[in-house]
Amino acid sequence: MEFYRLGAKGVYVPIERVDEDLIQSSVLPGFQFRISDLFNKPSPEEMIDDPVYQGFVLPGYSEAKKMVQRAQRRALKAEQRIQVEAQRAQVEAQRAQAAEAEIARLKALLAEK
Repeated sequence: MEFYRLGAKGVYVPIERVDEDLIQSSVLPGFQFRISDLFNKPSPEEMIDDPVYQGFVLPGYSEAKKMVQRAQRRALKAEQRIQVEAQRAQVEAQRAQAAEAEIARLKALLAEK
């Protein structure tokens, strides 16, 4: 399968392939495609994560996806901090309860004497 562009002399000339399967546009910056994908017809979701298509298929999607991933990581870290703080508070409450029990025991001993 060949693809053509209009040459300088007004005659159509074949577009040179980057590799056996990749065609790049000299007119549209970043536009490129795999010849095999004309037959395979990848979904937009597949194309979004494909380096060949990332430059022109939903260009803002990759950045939005990264922002969502960063927000999810921040939320996970915040949740982990909350859990650590809750555990710390629980340990402190147990320590305070043990101290109060020890004080009560010592007061009882003193009262006996």
